[in-house]
Amino acid sequence: MTQRWPFAHSAERRWHDPAALLRHLGITCPEDIDVEAIARYCNARVSYQSLNGCAGRIVGHRGRAVIVVDRNTHPFRRRFTIAHELGHWMFDRADVAHVYTEDAWGQPSEQPPAADNGPHEVWYEDRPEQRANRWAAELLMPEGWFAPDAAGREISFDTVRDLAQHYRTSLTATALRLLELGSTPAMLIRSCRDQPNRWFRRGAGVPRSLWPHPEPWPGTVAFDLLHGHSLHTGLTAVAADGWIDRRDAWWFRVNEDSLPVGGGDVLTLISWPDDAQLRATFTLAGTWLPWKPGKNARARLLKCLCDKWSYRRRRGQPGETVLETDQPTPQHLTVSSAEALDVEGFRRLVDEVATHKGVPPGIVLRSMLRRPK
Repeated sequence: MTQRWPFAHSAERRWHDPAALLRHLGITCPEDIDVEAIARYCNARVSYQSLNGCAGRIVGHRGRAVIVVDRNTHPFRRRFTIAHELGHWMFDRADVAHVYTEDAWGQPSEQPPAADNGPHEVWYEDRPEQRANRWAAELLMPEGWFAPDAAGREISFDTVRDLAQHYRTSLTATALRLLELGSTPAMLIRSCRDQPNRWFRRGAGVPRSLWPHPEPWPGTVAFDLLHGHSLHTGLTAVAADGWIDRRDAWWFRVNEDSLPVGGGDVLTLISWPDDAQLRATFTLAGTWLPWKPGKNARARLLKCLCDKWSYRRRRGQPGETVLETDQPTPQHLTVSSAEALDVEGFRRLVDEVATHKGVPPGIVLRSMLRRPK
């Protein structure tokens, strides 16, 4: 950015809309966002020093401010710290004195009141810290640019790294922005071994009735990483009940991308490749699937297939049930006792019936419900 901006135009003006500030300065691409120069334009001088226990601080008086940033952090993280402090300068200016702390991935450490021991959501807009985060995200990753760049891309850390490099922002800040503006409903969770999740954020399109477990369950990549069982990372399909605290979550699958971060924690992106579970949240979990696979579920499935899906029982080998149907075409279905007693076996049976009948698996599953009186 080569132009010089006179301080006089912004000495008292507060830019509550970062997009308006960028337009005013004639900035049209991420490469031109010189956050230190923008701070100077807004009468905030940036100084780099070695700080202990915080990433940055701002002190302001009579329309001028000094932002001090820890010189030992990553350059992308320093940019977000400067933008965060500028957010305070825009909204909280009253001889402001503020200290900003963040964890190793650029996530603010402030949490809801300690009395709330459940999982926490981050970046609420009605609190000063989260409002400053939102302002910083809008300045460094404007929606009008970021949304087209994120459109149609998978929710993974490969995507996050690519976007973070383009916008010169930290992985956590970029991942949170991808949750907001990406094409797939997703959730970001930071997990800690043997402790409740440090924080989580649900993205656009994820119903508020979906909450993560306090910690990942066995069968998830994050659980293996936290307990040293695996170094596998990358996008992986896992059962949703390893992450989501709903009784019907066992039926659904989510895409998980987890990677280890500082302090032995694990950062995880959870995404829904289809919206079946998201639509199911409009039904009470106890009405939708009040059971898991087992003897009762197997018996109900077999009865449902005969009563509602035109299957007929035939004699089979001991320990198995043979079903046949002519609709819409002949099909021979062998159901072993063991196969219908575990989640994957039960899922395969339902999928096989659904494929033959030409309907979504959820339709077959819903036909097994006992309607509430």
